[in-house]
Amino acid sequence: MKIIAHRSGTGVYPEQTIAAAAKSLEQGADYVEMDIRYTSDKVPVICHDTSALRIFGKNSDIDKLTLTEFLSLRHVSDRRYPSHSLDDVISCGIAPLLLHCKITGSLIKDLLSHLRKSDYEDKIILGVQHSEDVITIKNFNPSIKTLAFMRSPEDYESYVNNGVDIIRLWEQWLTEELIEKVISTGCKVWIMARDPDLGGTGYTREENLHLWEDTGIDGVLVDDVGWAIKAIGNRKSI
Repeated sequence: MKIIAHRSGTGVYPEQTIAAAAKSLEQGADYVEMDIRYTSDKVPVICHDTSALRIFGKNSDIDKLTLTEFLSLRHVSDRRYPSHSLDDVISCGIAPLLLHCKITGSLIKDLLSHLRKSDYEDKIILGVQHSEDVITIKNFNPSIKTLAFMRSPEDYESYVNNGVDIIRLWEQWLTEELIEKVISTGCKVWIMARDPDLGGTGYTREENLHLWEDTGIDGVLVDDVGWAIKAIGNRKSI
């Protein structure tokens, strides 16, 4: 089962920093997740939230900031760590990446062109929030893997019909029936770990990893990559 570092892994360094991504890959993550947004001057940057407030302490939407303004921001959790553009990440060779596209439409086309110019098409999976964007990506390059960041478990059919490769399911959505339905389409299934008693999004129980692996789940998004790899390895060593 693949281990995907949710928000690039948040155990040691601030979320979605190059330092966090490099650490997760060093620990053995199969992919590191980063969220893509665009600045007001149409440059792809890394940020989970619509606003820069929680992460960087600036009460402004990312798409209202210029690239220069965005790159001047520092993480409020540790001021030593700066904000990043996608080019910063690419220049450091961080890969493979799951890029969670918080964009749609023409910006998806721009992102695809950006990745091609950077020779990064074969180093990424593109996660989209609108099923129509799957068609855009596949028309550009059918070999780029796509993932459905669905808002509802009932949405999977529209993504499947448009040629998506991977379906992301939240842990709280899981039923045997849903897993069987999605797997029967030929798509891979990745689980977004989320146990409210263990820290919420990005966290789950070791027994869940084992159960999902037995069920045919292909990947899981977790915050603590080292823990997840150890948990899976412990079971295999028994």
